Amino acid sequence: KLKEGKITKEEFNRGKAQTVGAYLFSQENTVSIMNIYGKSLLFNDKLFDMEKRIARMKAITYEEVCDIIDDYCNLENISASLVGKSDCEILKIIKGE
Repeated sequence: KLKEGKITKEEFNRGKAQTVGAYLFSQENTVSIMNIYGKSLLFNDKLFDMEKRIARMKAITYEEVCDIIDDYCNLENISASLVGKSDCEILKIIKGE
């Protein structure tokens, strides 16, 4: 359904605003901040730049998201696994059958 109907620009804008807002709220947690700055130093050998990250998030376009949906929402390339006792057919569930 996502690939066929895409998302509306309103959904895109609302989702992007929610993502940026959630990211900003996560920065209020001292442990989260320490993890982000520590990982940045370990993996990138430089200080984390929150403003740059937010700018990158805000720069994502509707067209880029639609391209990603086209590339990654392809049932011909899907793989799935199920752990536990179940007799359901996972592919039928994924396809909405």
